[in-house]
This record gives sequence, C-alpha cells and structure tokens, in this order.
Amino acid sequence: MISAMPPPHPRTEAVFVGRHHELVELRAGLEDAVTGRGRFFLVVGEAGVGKTRLVEELGREAAEQGHLVLWGRCWEGEGAPPYWPWIQVLRTHHRIAHAETLSGGVGGAGAPYLAQLVPELGGLQSPAPSVPPQSEHARFYLFDAVATFLQSRPDHTPLVLVFDDLQWADTPSLLLLQFLVHELRDTAMLVVATYREMEARQNPHVADILGALARDGRHLPLRGFGEEEVALFIEGKTGRSASAALVRAVHRETEGNPFFVDEIVHLLVAERALERRDATIPRGLPVPQGVREAIRRRLAPLPAPCRDALTLASVVGREFGLGAVQHACGLGADALLDVLGPALGREILVRDPRTAGRYRFAHALIRETIYEELGAAERARLHGRIGEVLETLHQRDPTPHLATLAHHFLEAVPAGGADKAITYSTRAARYAEASLAYEDAAVLFERALEVLAEAHPADARERCELLLARGGAQWKAGDGPTARETFRQAADIARRIGDAPLMARSALGFAGEGSRLLWVRSAVVDQPRIELLE
Repeated sequence: MISAMPPPHPRTEAVFVGRHHELVELRAGLEDAVTGRGRFFLVVGEAGVGKTRLVEELGREAAEQGHLVLWGRCWEGEGAPPYWPWIQVLRTHHRIAHAETLSGGVGGAGAPYLAQLVPELGGLQSPAPSVPPQSEHARFYLFDAVATFLQSRPDHTPLVLVFDDLQWADTPSLLLLQFLVHELRDTAMLVVATYREMEARQNPHVADILGALARDGRHLPLRGFGEEEVALFIEGKTGRSASAALVRAVHRETEGNPFFVDEIVHLLVAERALERRDATIPRGLPVPQGVREAIRRRLAPLPAPCRDALTLASVVGREFGLGAVQHACGLGADALLDVLGPALGREILVRDPRTAGRYRFAHALIRETIYEELGAAERARLHGRIGEVLETLHQRDPTPHLATLAHHFLEAVPAGGADKAITYSTRAARYAEASLAYEDAAVLFERALEVLAEAHPADARERCELLLARGGAQWKAGDGPTARETFRQAADIARRIGDAPLMARSALGFAGEGSRLLWVRSAVVDQPRIELLE
C-alpha cells in the first residue's frame, strides 16, 4: 500500500486515443446537421469506458468549426430540479447568444413556457400562456416551445446538444428529449447523449424511454481499449513509451477500461515502474482488483482534512459550490481551498470553468466511491448537515432548490428530522407539478408518504391529502390505473375519518376530474365512482 503522497508526474491534458470508428460516425452526423439533416446518437458503455471523453472531442471539433455546442449534464441520484439538463442547455444558450431575445426565438405563444423553465429568460414581457399551466396540453406546448427555440437560430448556426449520463435523468427530461428527437428532421441540429446501460436498466421508466430513443437514432456502444490503444494512452499520459510486456499486463488487469488504465498508470508512476525500458507491473505491487479499489488507492495518500472535505463534497453531489462545503466544514474560503489543494493537484477535483467558486469531481466514479464508503448512520448525519446549510444559504428564495433540500432531508431521516423531509418533499412535489414534471411530483409525494407513515402513522388526514396530491400527479402523467388506486386509498381514509370534503375529492379524482375523461365518459354510468360517493 502506498504510504506517502506520490510525486507529481508529467501529464498531457485531455489525452484522446482510439475511437476512430465512432468519431468518424459522429463527424458524419455533424456534417449532416450542417446541411440541415438533423441526427441523433446514443453513446453507450460501462462507467469509465470513455463516453464523455468521446463526445468532448466531438464538441471540441464542432466548436472549432464555429458551431454552438451546449451541454446538459444529468445529476446523479435525486435532488436536481425538474428538467435539470435542459435548464443547463437553455441557460448556456442564453448566456452565449444573449443578443437573441426570447420572443424572437419562440414567438409569443411559447415564451411563457420557456421562461417557466429558466426564469432568467423571462426578462422580456411575454403574454400569458394560451393554454392553462395545469391543462393536459400544457406539457406539449412546453416541449414545443423548447424545440422551436433551439431550432430557430437567426444566424442558422448548426447546434450541437450533448446530454451526459442519461441514466440519471428525470423522466420529464427524457420525454422532452424524445419529443425533440422526433422533430430533428430538416434541422441543423446534432444531438448526442451518453448513458450507462447497466444503471439505466435499474429504472424501468428510464430503460423504456432510452429503448425508444435508441430506435430513433444511431446506437454507438463503446468497449475497452485494445493493447495498441493502451500503449498510446500510457504514452500520452506519461510522455514515455511503455514496454510491450507492461502494455499486455495493464490491458489484462483493466480489460482496456480507460479510466481503470489511468488509475493503474497513476500507481505505476508513483512506484517509478515506468522508468525501466523493460518495465512491467512489478512483482508484489498490489494491483487494484477493480476501478473502485484503484480510486481508493489514489485517495489514500491525501491528507486527512482533504479526505474529510471530499467526503462532505461527495454528499453534496458530483458538482458543488464552495459555500455549501465551507459552511459544513466550518472553514473560511481560503482555508478550504488550502485543504482541497492536494485533491486539485492530483486531478481528483477540477474547477468548473463556467462558474467561479464551483468544483466537480473529475469523474463520477470518484464521487461514487467516496460516497459509498460512508456508513448508513454517517451518511444520514452528513445529509442532515448539508440540508441545514443549504436551507440557510437559500432561505431568501428556496424555490429553485426545493428538490435538493428534499433530497438531503429525506436521506437524513434515519438521523432525525422527518418533519423537514415531509415538508420539503411536499413543496418540491408541488413545484415539480407546477413545472409540468408530473412524474417527478408523483415520486416526491410518494417519498413524503413513506416518511409520514414512519414518523406520524396516526395522521390520517395528512396522509389523505398527500394521496390526493399524488393521485393528481399520476393522472397528469398519464398513469390512470395507478392514479385510480391512489384515489381509492384516499377514499378509504376519508370514509374512515368521516371527512365528507376529502371523500368528495377522492371520488372526483377517481373519475379523472380535470381530464378529458369527464366528457368522454359523460354518458357512461361510473359504478366505482358512485360506490366511492355512497
């Protein structure tokens, strides 16, 4: 085990090797977009295989050709506001192309919907939506407004959209992507998305939409490097040619996974194993048995205060602002930067070039590994601490941060504070519903119900209210059968506590109040609804 901080070693930034076939396909897609034939690609592979690096290379080439490249990175786990990757895309577009006005991009009908996602785009006076926000058609108009805005560039500059880590995307974001992909034909747009297939399969809704998207575009699976590519990668990282024996050994141990290769190279450099011309992996060197073990080896030499700060940062997320970690650590800004210095020097953390004071883990796997080392009790305690810090930092305007606050307080429930988890989950759910993210709202109402059942099992009235809210979100998301079951549960509670207004709301919800079901079925005797009202 390495016991001291390894010396720095020469590194070539942004090493890119291999992926010739995939890059040729993506370049052809870009050429099609330039000629007005929009294309969509899905880049798929395991963690660390180089999906993001491939699309970064494409983005660099596109930017050098004068095309506008916009990124939407999905937030790992819960806590991001609805449509988060799209919010990033629209904000960046607004910042770069600030001369374009909202009304000029989408017209009066779509402007209010776009401003609903990104409030800073609402500086211009726009007419009220022609369709009420809670109408069944409202989400269609939102999707159409976003697609029209992105397609309607006055200078006709081709647009490249990159969505990274779709396995973590919320359902509404994926549905909006699906809508845009269907509208790509005859547009000067190239859309590229990445995702990890194994993680995506764990969420049936995400897997279904990604499966449909794969049928609408070009599927590019990535595999590990071959030996020749491993050799080029090592040379690019260290400035030294590796022996054939070493290349074979590294390839055998890593199966060519670029991130794992990089971690092994870090270890070999620290042991000065690359300095001999006939170098191979030294006998007795404890080679990591997987990517996560390699990361743990890389983190081990960091000073304890740096590791502690990284642990707090991992609870915040892949990206974080210094303010949250600073307040949670109880350090000043300069002191925290000093503490994080070794992590920045070893490229465990990188600065966000777009926003001062924001940092991100160099790879999602680094953050995941640190976070997963936490025990359940410590994880809950730290989430509670971060939640309290964010609550204080955003007390003047918590609305954009409700999902994040809900996430931290929900994760903190084992350490106490169930009431805040219920409060923020409910508020975040209502905000999601108002943002036309009905699936997110239904999930958040469900989380609030779970906590309520544990913390306040006797509060039947609050449970009924939350069930009614969840049922409404499920109806709007198009999940009628599940919504009817939710309203039936609410009716059972209302009947038991003898609350007539709640009973009536349950029956109306069961019948689909506010949807086309009211008039489509107006001539049908709805026996279940009659039974609920009796």
